[in-house]
Amino acid sequence: MAAAPWLEPGCVVLDLAGSMWSAIDVLDRLRVAAPNHPVVVCGCDDVALAVAAMKVGAADVLDRPVGWTALAGAVAQALEAQAFRSAAPAHSAATARVAKLTPRQRGVLRGLMAGKFNKTIAHELGVSARTVECHRAAIMTRTGAASLSELIRIGIAAGL
Repeated sequence: MAAAPWLEPGCVVLDLAGSMWSAIDVLDRLRVAAPNHPVVVCGCDDVALAVAAMKVGAADVLDRPVGWTALAGAVAQALEAQAFRSAAPAHSAATARVAKLTPRQRGVLRGLMAGKFNKTIAHELGVSARTVECHRAAIMTRTGAASLSELIRIGIAAGL
């Protein structure tokens, strides 16, 4: 439990061998100590215990006997769900940054994300290359991007 905050990204597999209800206490403490690590509970034969484990925050609960295929599937699913939850805040933050842009600036950003040159973007939008440069500087300021690569990552995370 003491090492939980420093765990590498991954999934915790908790076996309920021994005292079943003390394992729920361990799960509860683990969810607080390492909130970004999904927990798969194994060896749960009691329905009430399985419900309690899910209420405390278990990603999945497996019955005995636990097969390797079922365990691997549960761990993969828990990690995938955790990755989705981790990506959601980044998407929200990027969407908020892109929402600060004007429609014209979003058009310039889409051109930059497509790898186009300023002159090409200017020609497609019917403006001068200098106007695209000004829009590009304003986009960098409004999104808080320090580099073009960071700006493109923001655009990708926002779903442009």
